[in-house]
Order: sequence, then C-alpha cells, then structure tokens
Amino acid sequence: MKLYCNASNMHIGGGKTLIIDFINDAMTKNHIDFVIYIDKRLTVSKKIPKHIKIIPINKILRFALNLYLFFKLEKEDIIVFLGNLPPIISLRCWTLLLQSNRFLIENVTTKGMKIKVRLKIFIERIHFQIFKTNVDEIVVQSKIMKEILDFKTKGKINCSIIAYKNIILKSNKKKEKKYDFIYIASDEHYKNHDNLLKAWIRLYNDKIYSSLCLVVPKNSCIKEKVNILIKQYNKLEIFVFDDDERNLAVTKLKNSRTLVYPSKFEAYGLPIVEANMNNLKIIASEKDYVRDLLDPDETFDPESSMSIYRAVKRFLNKNDEKTHVVDASFFIDFIASKGNLIR
Repeated sequence: MKLYCNASNMHIGGGKTLIIDFINDAMTKNHIDFVIYIDKRLTVSKKIPKHIKIIPINKILRFALNLYLFFKLEKEDIIVFLGNLPPIISLRCWTLLLQSNRFLIENVTTKGMKIKVRLKIFIERIHFQIFKTNVDEIVVQSKIMKEILDFKTKGKINCSIIAYKNIILKSNKKKEKKYDFIYIASDEHYKNHDNLLKAWIRLYNDKIYSSLCLVVPKNSCIKEKVNILIKQYNKLEIFVFDDDERNLAVTKLKNSRTLVYPSKFEAYGLPIVEANMNNLKIIASEKDYVRDLLDPDETFDPESSMSIYRAVKRFLNKNDEKTHVVDASFFIDFIASKGNLIR
C-alpha cells in the first residue's frame, strides 16, 4: 500500500505552504511509503528520505497524470488531491480532496480580478462541479467551508474539517519587533489592500504613524501604490516585501507586533493561524472565516476603510472623535444664522 499525493498545480502562496508542510510531516512517517507529484516550479530544499518519492510534473504532463494514475493505483492505495480539483476519472482506490479555494464552491464575484484569473476560476468551477463525485471524501479547513459544501452537494459527499498547519517552532530568543502591523496576502482584489492603505492614510492624518509591513507577490501592483503614497506622505511607514521565499514571510511575521487582516473572505486564512501560533495580536475582518479560527483582539467591516481605521485606533487606545448629537432648536438656529431671519 502506498499513499499518493497529487500537488502538481501548487507552487506559490498558500498552496506552496500546504504542500511543503505535507512533505515535511511525511518525512517523520517512515512507516508509510509516499509518492508525491509536485509542480516542476516548486523547489524542495530538504533532503528527501527513501520512503518518499518526489516526482516533478510540468503543465503538459499534469493533464495526463489522471489517466496514468487510473492504471497505476491499486485498490489498497490511498490518494489525496491537495490542489482543490478532483480527478477527471474515478480512481479505484480511496480518493480524498483537500478543498481550500472558496471561489470554486461558492458563486462569489470575481469582479476586479485580472481577466486571466477570472477565466481560470470559471474553468475550475466547472471542473469541480462536474467531477466532484469522483472523490470519496472532501476535507475543508473551516466550518463555513463545510456548510457551503454540504449545501452545494446536498450532503451526498462526506465532508470533514481538518485545519492543518505545521507548528512554527518558537525561538527562546526574543525577536526584535520592527513593525507595528503586518499583512501577508496575495494582491487579488478581495484581499482588500486598497481599504487598508486608505485606513493608514486616515491614521497618518491623525498623526498616528504606526508602521505597516506588507508581504505581497513579486511584481505586485501594490508596490507601486505604496511608492506613490510614500512620496505624498513623507512620514508614512509602509514597507513592502516579496513573498517568494516562505521563510522571509515567517521572519517578518515574527518581527511584527500585530497582524491586521482585512481580507473580505477566505477558505481558511493561513496567516491568522501562523500569527496566533507566534502570539501576535490580531485585528481582522468581522467574518465567519476569522471566527472559525479564533476571536481576534479587534474587528472591523472590511468594506469600510473608516471601520479599519477606527479598529486600529481602538486597538492603540487612541480616542476617536464622535459626532455631537444636538436638538432641533440648534438645527433651526443653524439654518437661520445663514440669513437675516433672527429678530
């Protein structure tokens, strides 16, 4: 019996983290024989033990892999698909799918995304809907994902919640906290960088100069937006780093005091888990995907930059000026003062 893992479409972002964690944990389980198919672009730096076979797959071979597995797998084997997409052929062994892409199971708008990304999501939604019954079980990482999936499949496919993440070992050495806040995310529209940056300008205008560290994809448009803002506001402390190297993102997380997480929706919210593991304070969207994992220190409405701004001020124990409520007499006097009506 062997445990097969198809992660041939994962090499960046949260997907990269999941497969690296899977490989790292597989190394400790030498009583199981693993065969792991990975994206050719993914670099595995550690020395792989004998009980694990890593097979890099390019984009062309990825489409033929399902057919190969149909003939290769034995009935007693187990296969897990980590990349959100079920096999196009029903396989003879126990087949499990890890579904961590909420776009594929829910009709969430893709407005604001690049055409290429929207087309990819459209095709993958169709793929999931057609072939989802080719798996025996689907694993999701939050309660809200299970609710959505149970509704979509009418309970016909067994669905379990396993929110897995390898523990980031904490160093006994106290890390210097260079950044007041950090946000680790891709630059898709729903990640909500625009409202976060608007909130930071509001804080700046209140003479609150808290530093913000952003970890984004290489060549992200966020960098240019931040550069423009820094030229306009000379005391603005926003630092942008690439997330190409996972270790860099983790290091920046450990060098920060608080995670701010304004994403409008998620299937899981991996940086929230990692921040909590490293004892960071957390300010996040008031959303189900957050509450499924923990109760943050402060929450806000992600649709409103004002709400984000106010949540940060509350967290910093800064007073926020409230609107003074007056009576109708004051309102009438205000109107009358604009003319020569008062005798």
